[in-house]
Amino acid sequence: EDVRKVVIQNAPNNCKWVCPDIQKELVSYFAKVNNNHHYSLLYIYFMQFILTYIVVSNQNGTFSCFSQITLDSILEEIGADVFSLLIDEASDVSDKEQMVVVLRYVDKLGLILEHLVGVVHVSETSATCLKSALEKLLANIGLSFKQVRGHCYDGASNMGGEFNGLKAKFLEENRSAYYVHCFSHQLQLVIVAISKKNKDIADFFYMISLMFNVVGAS
Repeated sequence: EDVRKVVIQNAPNNCKWVCPDIQKELVSYFAKVNNNHHYSLLYIYFMQFILTYIVVSNQNGTFSCFSQITLDSILEEIGADVFSLLIDEASDVSDKEQMVVVLRYVDKLGLILEHLVGVVHVSETSATCLKSALEKLLANIGLSFKQVRGHCYDGASNMGGEFNGLKAKFLEENRSAYYVHCFSHQLQLVIVAISKKNKDIADFFYMISLMFNVVGAS
């Protein structure tokens, strides 16, 4: 009971760990306690849980610190090795175009891993704009186009176009980066084509789209 009076929300203003330097030291310490990557992440998640309740006024800075340490761990695993990119773009609820970038690589244990490394706002969805945003993201995290050995996304003209798509612009710089049409998007195209052949299913999805538009506009 005596301890409860002086911790969490009852702690003195100078003991709430709101200083960014203190937060970074805490997270860095727990990230380095164990060299094993998975144990390090467990310590980070534990500290994230604790600091969420202790630090209210500086959560953005705390989360930014966690994400940077996690990203550093991923980049340390990749090093100078090669990797593949999984890319998709879509508009959010505010109609802003966002590009999602995922790294796919093989770790030192031979396991295939996929990690999200960035969600980038793009002003438009042209191949030139997407490539420019992708180059900037890779440069910011310390990776190079020369390390890319595969790139996977949908087959839309701005993405998988043979002449002016992101695929074509990618291959202009790196002929070793093989393009793979996303299997999830291929499956979606198959399901859509089959659904259109069935009148009941086509009507069902048509009504769903109408309801979605009405609710979204209300």
